[in-house]
This record gives sequence, C-alpha cells and structure tokens, in this order.
Amino acid sequence: MFNDKKSRYWPEIIKQVLFRGQNTYKKTYIMAKLVIFLVFYFFTGDVLAQSQNKIFDYIVSGNYEAVQQSFTQQVDICILSYEALVNKNEATAKLKEFFSKNKPIQYTFKHKGNSRANQSAYLVADLYTQNGMFRMFVYLSEKNGVTLVNEFRIEKS
Repeated sequence: MFNDKKSRYWPEIIKQVLFRGQNTYKKTYIMAKLVIFLVFYFFTGDVLAQSQNKIFDYIVSGNYEAVQQSFTQQVDICILSYEALVNKNEATAKLKEFFSKNKPIQYTFKHKGNSRANQSAYLVADLYTQNGMFRMFVYLSEKNGVTLVNEFRIEKS
C-alpha cells in the first residue's frame, strides 16, 4: 500500500487511508469536512485566547474605561510593593498612576491556564514599558457567563 516513494508524504498517506475505494464526490466531501474541522479547531482556540487577552490590549492602548469595566466590584491589586483589595474605581486609578510613570509600549503573552470547571483562569504577560520590563498576572473568574478580573498584579521582571 505504501511502497512507492510518493506515498511516504503524509498527504498521500491520508488520501490512501481515508479514500480507499471511494468515488471522487465522496473524497471531496470528506476532505472538505476535514478542512472545515481543522480551520475551526485552530481558529477557535485563538479567538478565545484573544478575548481573554483584551485586558492587556486595553492597558497598552490606554483604554482605562474598558479596563474598569472588566474588573469585578472588589479587585485584589498588587503593583510592585503596593497591595490591597480595593473597589474597581480605585484599582483603575492605581493602574493609571503606575502607567503614567511607566508608559506601556507592548506586551508579549506568555501563559494561560483554566480551572477544571472553566470557572476561573489566569493570564501571564510580559509588559514592555519605557522604564523597563514588568510581568503582569491577571486572575479571571466567570459568573453568569461574564468573565471579569478578580486580581491584577504587576511585578518587576
């Protein structure tokens, strides 16, 4: 079955395994389903990651209203040596204060993780500013289908 040199390439192997003895219409139909599945599989994960990363986009662009809307009513905020549980307005003010001294340039997304029940998640990113690099940690939780930020940390890298 796989004796000739051409069939050693994986597309040929897939064709030979999937389409053995089938007519051209069936081959096209199965291949189209496979392509659609792969497109959704790869792009859906990317879209979900992007929606969670929006908090970092808001910070780099200076959109503090959107940052404030993504916070829960009480936010555990930790910026360098400052650490407190504050309301969302105070948390936004602290972020504005920090970023007025450390103008964000860009971020690099590093890592994310979810709880088993997908009720909470965390995100980690490196933030490049005019005054150096910082690491941002965001802890998110989902309630009633809405994902909000519970904890926001900035540490010196």
